[in-house]
Amino acid sequence: MESGSFKDILNVLKRYPRWKVNLEIEAPSWKLLKSRDPETFLRFKQYLIDPSDKARIEIVSSSYAQPNCWNIGGESNIRQLIMGLDELHKFFPDYVVKTYSVQEPCWTSSLPSILRYLGYTGAVVKDPSTTNAGYTRGINKNTVYWTGPDGTSIPAVPRYQCEELHSDAWRMECYACPFRHVCSYSLKIRGLADCQAHEEVIIHHRC
Repeated sequence: MESGSFKDILNVLKRYPRWKVNLEIEAPSWKLLKSRDPETFLRFKQYLIDPSDKARIEIVSSSYAQPNCWNIGGESNIRQLIMGLDELHKFFPDYVVKTYSVQEPCWTSSLPSILRYLGYTGAVVKDPSTTNAGYTRGINKNTVYWTGPDGTSIPAVPRYQCEELHSDAWRMECYACPFRHVCSYSLKIRGLADCQAHEEVIIHHRC
């Protein structure tokens, strides 16, 4: 992501103090930001220091290059996450990435166990925009357990049944959603903290 985009995000957060955001950013962008705009990098770093539920920025996924995991092999998918987290920690050594939430449709049956092993505590299995490769079936529960074939599960936000694929094929919209506390396209700040308790629903992805 270009360094100017980071500055725009911080300026908007300053303008709207109630806003919270989470960002899926390819890890090498941090090196670019620090070299091109060190002032904005330090401002960003100050936001990430806050470990409380009042924190306003959350980094999610932190893969190395935001791949479409259906186009690459299993080892490459694992390396994308490991290398991405390692690169992030070069610049923010104490930051803990808790949530797996991606723009591309990157969900496979092995991911719950891989994510648990790497320390993730929550996931999002809805695709906010790039639905060209399909999207998960709708489930009318606030949160579910995403469970792999080996039995490993991780709490996740599903795509709700009320979220319809929009006619322009690049976004989904929620109409007359029956929930009081809907988790949006990505998990709210600090993972699942703001969502209701996980429902005893299991979803399986077998690819």
